[in-house]
Amino acid sequence: MNETEAVEYMEAVMSPSPVPVVVSEDTIVCKPSAAKKLKVSNVNEDSSSNSSNSDLMVAMKEMRTFLAAEIVESKKRMAANLRNIMREETAELRSDFEKKITELSKKLKSTEKAHDKDINNVKSDIGKLSGKVCEMERTISEEQSRKFLRTRLHAV
Repeated sequence: MNETEAVEYMEAVMSPSPVPVVVSEDTIVCKPSAAKKLKVSNVNEDSSSNSSNSDLMVAMKEMRTFLAAEIVESKKRMAANLRNIMREETAELRSDFEKKITELSKKLKSTEKAHDKDINNVKSDIGKLSGKVCEMERTISEEQSRKFLRTRLHAV
């Protein structure tokens, strides 16, 4: 490894990012493990370089573990976000529903008041009409009495 690669390697190791960093074409820094330097070119070499291959295998397992953990965390975050969105939507729907109920309740009360007013007006009209009917009956009765008396008086 030359000096430039070494500097890039150390920067990658010290980086706060948990994501694997490609330092060069054949060097990857895999995190969050102890930041191992991997020689990708060693994968196809013969069995004499088993330690490099085993380092690569360990790093790949760590990468799978890391990615699996990231996927789980991502799913948890998405589920939490979805729950929050559902809560917000439910709250909005509940608020809209309560507003509609309040509005309809007010309309119903005003309609009931209007009907009550109409009923009272009809009752008042019936009372007035029945008073007029009584007055007319009295008038008719008085006229019949006068007529009867006239006919009786003329007969006598």
